[in-house]
Amino acid sequence: MLPLYYLKNLQRQRYFVEVGANDGRTFSNTLLLEEKYGWDGLLIEPNREFEEVLNKRKCKWAHFAVGGEDNSIKKFFA
Repeated sequence: MLPLYYLKNLQRQRYFVEVGANDGRTFSNTLLLEEKYGWDGLLIEPNREFEEVLNKRKCKWAHFAVGGEDNSIKKFFA
């Protein structure tokens, strides 16, 4: 959940990128930004099983995986 002091200016035109979007709803970091504050963005999800449900989001989504050229595991922290 976003702290309240961030929510004041969220209605301005903003753009998000969510890597590892899963189904685009469960544990989504961006769904609130899209639905309540009108943000646009890009969801990145390599699993085609989620294609139907991701198509229900207003934002765009891409079927890609994210990684390094050396095939090592990359860790993302939020």
